[in-house]
Amino acid sequence: MTKEIELKVRLSEANLPALTDFLNQVATPADHSTLKNDYYDTPACALSKAKAALRIRHAEGGAEQTLKTRGQAQAGLQIRGEWNWPLSSPALDVSLFDQADVQGAWPEGVDVTALAIVFGTHFKRQAWLWKDANSDTSIEVVIDQGLIVAGESEQPLLEVELELKQGNANLLWTLVAQMQSVAPLWISDVSKAERGYRLADLAPQWQVKLPVYCDQRMAEALPLWLNAEMNALQRTLEKAIWDQEREAAVAAIQHVQGLRQVLSWSGRTLKRSATKELRAALETLRIAIWELAKNAAQLEDSSWSAECAAWQQNSTLANSLLNASRALYELPWPEVEEASSHVGRALLRHWLPDDLARRFEQASAINNWPDLHEAIVQMLVVTRYAQAADRNSGWIKTAVATRLVLTGMLECYLFDEEPNADDLNLMASEFRHLITA
Repeated sequence: MTKEIELKVRLSEANLPALTDFLNQVATPADHSTLKNDYYDTPACALSKAKAALRIRHAEGGAEQTLKTRGQAQAGLQIRGEWNWPLSSPALDVSLFDQADVQGAWPEGVDVTALAIVFGTHFKRQAWLWKDANSDTSIEVVIDQGLIVAGESEQPLLEVELELKQGNANLLWTLVAQMQSVAPLWISDVSKAERGYRLADLAPQWQVKLPVYCDQRMAEALPLWLNAEMNALQRTLEKAIWDQEREAAVAAIQHVQGLRQVLSWSGRTLKRSATKELRAALETLRIAIWELAKNAAQLEDSSWSAECAAWQQNSTLANSLLNASRALYELPWPEVEEASSHVGRALLRHWLPDDLARRFEQASAINNWPDLHEAIVQMLVVTRYAQAADRNSGWIKTAVATRLVLTGMLECYLFDEEPNADDLNLMASEFRHLITA
């Protein structure tokens, strides 16, 4: 088994010439090839549910069988186990799964006799090998362009992968930042396999999963919490800008605010100076994403499509997302101490409702309606955290109802539908009732 460590980014086809010219200057061109890949799973998609992927790759030089198992995302960097086996013929060889190290990672309950092709990816690959002049680090960069095919359906594919071959993983960020200087590149953790399952209508809708629990120590929870929010921000921006999903643009507001909110609670774990770069990148993202969300709410379909194409070329937003991801990856996390504070009891169970009520009292007293939107989003974020962390409490029902009220208020702002004083007082009264219920 090898451990695959990679960064994946998306870009517009219009930016391909500039990027390939740049890579030809800074890296050594490797083999260019045409690849046909068949992905296998059971009828119940047992591998997909276990976050594993199994494929056979057909190339000019022969065939290869690959298994990838559940990995972890660290601010956009993907780390997962990978097995590659050369094949004498392009047919699935289930005997390879009998190897001891594979058995230890093979998803429980997956019947190998039920495996069959569910979709394919067919693309041309351009490859380069980049070597750092000051270390033994080498990184393979590939551009894959082609199609994802599932039955009669197909979808265009264009992505760039940077895979660490040896050396320092931090230099993946260094290289992608250099590439960003010639073309807007968008961090993505959506694999080809995930796109294939979606196209085949076999993938459940992706949902944010916050690994936050009441009995977690804050120092233990923070890196998991921030990485989950960053992953959600990356995905919602990709859905909004590349898949033209309007609701995703509104969701992105909450995720960028969530990152800012959690950082504001990290003072006892992280020095403020350590988060300076991350906070600066998030502020740039916050401003841009509010504009994106308002456009998503107000523009007609044809205008929204053109707007998304323009955002794909927005180097400021793409670069800020990259900078925020890199800054999060590089945060210096301390060891978890036995005496460190806990998330739930100190923050989300007792302090949160009182803090929410206080925030709303302050926000509802503001006469200028546009100034209210930041407070609304803050409250949406913390009620979402209450639901995630305090799963067994009656507070969940209150949090759900509260989020409905706040979501309605946010939609008013995005659509420029300014409520009158009576509307604001009614919403304020309903919110106070929910908090004190």
